[in-house]
Amino acid sequence: MKKIYFLFALAFFAIVSSCGPSKSKMTVANKQIPSDFSSYEGTLLIISQYKAWDKYAKSAFESNYKGKFLLIKKNELKNYTDTNEFRYILSPNFGTALNTAPGSRTGSTHVSSERLVLADRKTDKEYKTATTAMYAKLLKRYAEALEIERSK
Repeated sequence: MKKIYFLFALAFFAIVSSCGPSKSKMTVANKQIPSDFSSYEGTLLIISQYKAWDKYAKSAFESNYKGKFLLIKKNELKNYTDTNEFRYILSPNFGTALNTAPGSRTGSTHVSSERLVLADRKTDKEYKTATTAMYAKLLKRYAEALEIERSK
């Protein structure tokens, strides 16, 4: 019986861990990356959030993005005025929802989600990823997708 529970838990973990954002959908065609990002040689600014988020962002971009990037606090943005060198700003957009089921004994659940927003300071356009609750995977997949586009 323990073996069955173990196999069930292992299968469940495999399914859950395979879910999440897909870098194949994070493309120029899907309007999640700017069309001229492949020619960008400047420094990507990533807006710092909180300790755990910053750790995942730094790790994702150090491992998967070969371009230059800086993790900065939002109030430091005023120090980066050169829009040729610091054209793009990456920041999360957090969302929350309250899930309630009529007649539920448990009441409601609070669900947090996140999407990444890449802002182009020259054109004032924003490129948004799909929303997910798995922000570590989202950061990793977006860093990979940006690198694929950048290296074209």
